[in-house]
Formats: sequence, C-alpha cells, structure tokens
Amino acid sequence: MEIIKEILNHEPAHIRNSRQKSPFELAQTHEDIELVELIYDNYLMYKKKKVEKNKEKAKNFLSQCPNFHLEMKWEVNVPLLSYFCPNDTCKIWKFCENVRMDYTFVEFKKVSSVRSPSSWLFLGNSENTEIQLANWEKKTFFDPFEDFDEEEKKLVISEIMNHNRINGEFKIKNCQISPSLSWTRNPIIEKIDQWNAKKYEVNITAFVNLHSKEKIVYEKLTFDNYFDDIQDLGMKIIFQENKQEVKKNIVDNMKVDNDKMKKALMKIEEKGDKKLKAYVWVAENFPIKSSVRNIKNKF
Repeated sequence: MEIIKEILNHEPAHIRNSRQKSPFELAQTHEDIELVELIYDNYLMYKKKKVEKNKEKAKNFLSQCPNFHLEMKWEVNVPLLSYFCPNDTCKIWKFCENVRMDYTFVEFKKVSSVRSPSSWLFLGNSENTEIQLANWEKKTFFDPFEDFDEEEKKLVISEIMNHNRINGEFKIKNCQISPSLSWTRNPIIEKIDQWNAKKYEVNITAFVNLHSKEKIVYEKLTFDNYFDDIQDLGMKIIFQENKQEVKKNIVDNMKVDNDKMKKALMKIEEKGDKKLKAYVWVAENFPIKSSVRNIKNKF
C-alpha cells in the first residue's frame, strides 16, 4: 500500500486504478486503518479547497440575482420502491448574497426517512463567506466544513472501516429533455402556486456496473514499476466476493425486512444500461431564469 501513499502526493483521493478500485476501497478491503486515515485527510483537504472556490462563485452569482422565495418538492419515483424512498419539501429564501433553505429530511436509515426540522444557511454578506447548518429540534448550529477534533475523526474512521461499501460504477451516457405532450399533442402547462409552468420529460440512460469485492496483494509492487504496463507485479487475489454476494451483503447491511423490496434490490442490474425518467416544470416568467435543452452523448 506504500504505492497509494506516493500517488496521493500527486493526485486527489478519488482516482481509480485499472481495476476500477479507488484508494479508499483498497485501503478498507485491506483493513489498513492508517492508510484510510491518510486518504481521508487528503480527501478533506481537496474538498475544502473546492468549497472555498465555490463560495466565491456562489456569492458573485447571488449578487446578480433578484431576491426570491420558493418551495421545492422532491421525491424518488422507482417502481416497487417509491413507498420506501425519501421525499421532502424545501423552502428557500434569497436576500442579497444570503440564502436560507429549510428542510426536514436528514438521512435514510433502515429503509425509512429520518426527519428533523433543519436549515442550511449561506451567509454571503458576512466578512468571511460562511456556510452554517442549524438543527432546530436539537438546537445545534455549526459549520459543516470545520475541521474535526481527534475524537470526531476517530469515530468517522471507525464508521468507514466497519461500513459495507457498495463497489460499482454509475455513469450518465445520455440525457434527453423534451416537452411533455397531452393526448392532443399540445405542450402540458400546469399551475404551480401562482406560476404557469411548462412540463418537461427528462429521459436518462446510465451505465451501471456492480463490481465484485476482492482483496489483492502485489508481491513486486513499487512506485517505479506501477506505471509500467509490461512489468509483472505478482498480483494475487487472496479474497473475492462475487456480485450476488455483494448485493446480498448490501441488503443485509440495510436490514431490509420487506420481502418485495429485498427482491427488487437483489435484481439490481449488475452491468448494462439503465433507463431513468424524471419531470421538470419551468415557469417562463419566474424571477430565476432557466433554460431547457437536449443533451446527447455529452458524458
């Protein structure tokens, strides 16, 4: 695993090797807690830089937008699983460079939604642009990007080591957006609050590939020969879990008791294209302008 330590000096932690394994997956599979901590620190550093850069972009964008208030309802529409999937209604206010979003959905745990009245706050008018999270039920208020103390960090690392990770890929191949039409072939216009909104259909094709879980040892691995494709690294697979076992462990880890949902999860496509559908409503005279266009083979 010394090779990963060297690579992290040059690349962020989200890179993958030729077998589509990330440093996180390799370190966790090998139960190398020191390496998991190293990769986690690298990821936090990369994320913090990205957040600071995006704060300035958001502040500049908000300064050019009119003040507004809107409510946004979202839900997951999946055959057989919709009843169990999370949903929420978010209320968003924008004033100058400040934004507040109220929501109730916190996490999805043991096939049910955990809810608690909460707020996400972007304070662009403050001396240093801040992001804060408030949980009104627990009466807590904190910066989600502040550095962890050692005790908090140990808890996170412990959770990572004990968590049954899902190994797989999800890549969007094609996205087409087109107006929804009535039986008379006219565009569908629906009223949302006081806004007349045009309904659009979003069709997405995504490539899904669930990987087998494996533990590999390289007997001749060095930083110099890692990038040489001809070099024999002496790879040995000392543990392997096939895709069906991976899916079964996912179901067991989620503690799914419902037989119908358990069967649906076990039928997840192992490899291939998956069709997804969603709907978008756009109001032409809404203060925040939107554009809708077809996107094909851009991913």
